[in-house]
Amino acid sequence: SLQKGRPVIWLPAPLALWTNELPASWDTTSDSIAAWLAVGLGCHSLLLVKQSDTVQPGATVLQLTKDGIVDAGLETLLPSDIDLHVAGPRHARSAAADLAGGRIPGVLVGSLAIPARKAG
Repeated sequence: SLQKGRPVIWLPAPLALWTNELPASWDTTSDSIAAWLAVGLGCHSLLLVKQSDTVQPGATVLQLTKDGIVDAGLETLLPSDIDLHVAGPRHARSAAADLAGGRIPGVLVGSLAIPARKAG
């Protein structure tokens, strides 16, 4: 799927448990592990699917960490050259069409304290 440009679902345990690149801390959850994998794969974008619809355009990773939406390790593991998108329940209805059309669902989030650039 990755070579064909399709979304990929990965089970982290076989690889993530044996690396020294991920801190062994409660600050490292699926958010940080996803960022670590995105870096390793050379991805340009990362989509985190959350149960919250509170993420608004202009949000930053630092703000989402303070709000408890993403884990505290994400800001360390996610480089600024990877676009972070956060989708919640309100994005579910259009997610399949977005992905099929080459668009990433959700809100584009800025790195650390820097808001995301405007799409388009």
